[in-house]
Amino acid sequence: MTGNVYGIAFDLAGNQREEIAGQGVKVYLREYDAVEADPNIFEQIVYPDWDANFAHFHFSFTALADASVKLYFEQLGDTDDPVGGNLVDNVTLTENS
Repeated sequence: MTGNVYGIAFDLAGNQREEIAGQGVKVYLREYDAVEADPNIFEQIVYPDWDANFAHFHFSFTALADASVKLYFEQLGDTDDPVGGNLVDNVTLTENS
């Protein structure tokens, strides 16, 4: 709902296998039927060390309009490396207001 504050929380760890250049996770919200040119409603990038244990992350944002959304976690870095991506757990999207 327009004007409400929302929180995105999750636990994130490194890939636990090996260091990969630029490896991180982009977390973002998009309107359900958004096209490529549409902006993200929310976006944050996190770069844990490859051997990092799970750490809790929480981000807040204010809704600028009413919208149905999709939440994405996009792996960043050398995507040609088959070793694996970062680990994500305990994902929540909450209304804080």
